[in-house]
Amino acid sequence: MTWRRGVRACAHRLPRRIGRGLRRADRGSGTVLGAALIMVAAVLLCIVAAVGQVMACRLRAQGAADVAALAVASARYEGRDGPCAEAERIVAAHGFRLDGCLLDGADAQVTVSADTGVPLAGAVTARARAGPTPCVPSERDGGA
Repeated sequence: MTWRRGVRACAHRLPRRIGRGLRRADRGSGTVLGAALIMVAAVLLCIVAAVGQVMACRLRAQGAADVAALAVASARYEGRDGPCAEAERIVAAHGFRLDGCLLDGADAQVTVSADTGVPLAGAVTARARAGPTPCVPSERDGGA
């Protein structure tokens, strides 16, 4: 009987001793967890900002390509010389590069690229087309 009572008494104290040691080992773990959560939030915020920067740069490049294509088509329609030079001037004023300017009849196709400034993202490319729309539907448009 004495032996069993001793085992019970020892077993009763064992969790308290272990628990006290674990409580000492857990000190400061909340601070470490909080710092880790802040770091994860900061990384996610940086990723969202980088994606936003790439998207904004892409939209600005598309706007420059649209304006340049309209300028080339207008210059071609009016019979001015060097419509692609005008596209180069417009794109450079926006701070981008003109990668291509193709005249196909009265249609103008312009390709613009822009550096995003985001590491690992490289450059974005935008294409635009401008020209007259035929008044009579053609076979290509699905008309008769």
